[in-house]
Amino acid sequence: MKKIIAGAALSACLTAPVLAENHVVGGYFADWQYANPDNPYTVDDIPADKLTHVIYAFLSMCGPHTGASEAVQSQVAKACEGKAPFTAIVVDQEAAFNVDFGEVSVDVPYKGHFAQLAELKKTHPELTILPSFGGWTMSEPFHAMAKDDAAIEQFAKSAVDLIAKYDFFGGIDLDWEYPGGGGLTTSPWNPDTKLSDEAKAQERDAFTKLVTVLRDELDALEKKTGREYELSTAVGVGPKAARLTGRLQLRS
Repeated sequence: MKKIIAGAALSACLTAPVLAENHVVGGYFADWQYANPDNPYTVDDIPADKLTHVIYAFLSMCGPHTGASEAVQSQVAKACEGKAPFTAIVVDQEAAFNVDFGEVSVDVPYKGHFAQLAELKKTHPELTILPSFGGWTMSEPFHAMAKDDAAIEQFAKSAVDLIAKYDFFGGIDLDWEYPGGGGLTTSPWNPDTKLSDEAKAQERDAFTKLVTVLRDELDALEKKTGREYELSTAVGVGPKAARLTGRLQLRS
């Protein structure tokens, strides 16, 4: 499995070529940036010939999003109608499926960014496109999911079902900010939201289980489709990250 070893916001100019076959050059595509009047950015602007990976930011799951904006909370509520808790969802469905960004040659029953990404995959078949779950404003449900193994399994299965439905995706990226706290709704400087040592340890174990179950689900999908699917995550450096990744290595 490849790892993301370089990344950048796709609204930045990327001019360096891919240096070698085993290098990975990835960038996050922000699904909201098209509506920025000062710097609009769409799939057509992605320099696909200079990238190996495009990471679509961000998807989420059905669960608490109290730290997100009212607009995001409304999108989540709509996307989760009739769905079980901790089901993987496309949050901004208007941008993903409905906005007309131009004609495509692929035969898909939707418009939006997803139609453009399907076209991009057709014209650049070597490109890997991953949906990223979480981000700074939508990682809150990960903390709730971490408390229940059944919730982890529900998210993992539904996330893999989602990428199977939109087959331009080539795997899954996790952007849980952060296992063990320190994110928007788990600030260590806020006594009302900081996690206890027990909760931190639980989330460490939950992250290990999440990665393991996701990999198992992706392996099962590989057997059905004959394709390979990647699983990536953004992990910082430091003692906390070392403890997290070390546990993953021990249990992989």
